[in-house]
Amino acid sequence: MQRACAVFVLLLAMSAPGATRGASLEPRYKSEFTYDEQLLEKMIRMEAEMDKWETRMNEQLGQLTSLREHIDHLMKTEDSRLELIQDAFVESRNNLTTLQSRADGQVQQLLEKIKKETATTPNILFKARRVKNETPSAGEIIVFEDVLYNHGSGYDRSSGVFIAPIGGTYLFTARLLSQSGGSVFFEINVNGSMNSNGALYGHQGHSYASADSVVRLLHGERVIIKSLYLNTIDNGSRLYGALASQSNEFTGVLLHV
Repeated sequence: MQRACAVFVLLLAMSAPGATRGASLEPRYKSEFTYDEQLLEKMIRMEAEMDKWETRMNEQLGQLTSLREHIDHLMKTEDSRLELIQDAFVESRNNLTTLQSRADGQVQQLLEKIKKETATTPNILFKARRVKNETPSAGEIIVFEDVLYNHGSGYDRSSGVFIAPIGGTYLFTARLLSQSGGSVFFEINVNGSMNSNGALYGHQGHSYASADSVVRLLHGERVIIKSLYLNTIDNGSRLYGALASQSNEFTGVLLHV
């Protein structure tokens, strides 16, 4: 409105009698009132155009402001999304590292288990023949004097005792030949307890009594062949050929550690 008043004053000044009538290019009007009226009309139209222009400028400024606010919002949203994506990536990487560590540990345990299960079993093996005493009494250790082999040095030929060099699962067997019509009673004794036994009684001629046992031993545990009651054992001296030297025997072997 102030701009309109200023324009109106300027136009009035230009329309004064001394300012317009002496000019050679002065437009011709029927009267001063008509000139002033047309001048005012122009001024009003100019004011209206300026108002429209100002309105359009404000609208454009408003649109630019809204656009900027929208862009700022999108940028903030994208920043939030990027942070979420980054956090998810870090969490996934940490989870993957944990899973990889667990998998490595499980694989290592499996490899160690396979290695342990497939490890070569040490060669612990002995075989002895010919008893030292053919008529052992009850509770006496039956000693086998002739040692064919003794890998691991577990069997003692002087005492008849086997001492486990290492822990593991062992198989023991024993066989005794009775004298003609005699009796044989013995046990495979592990750490002072009967584990299995063999017996022969009331028969004719020479016969065998045998026993076997599979036991789990710890390092240093003992196995013996122990006489039950009074025995009459024959070392094969009354037999012929190979039977004479292979009649009585005590064997043991490590099956698995």
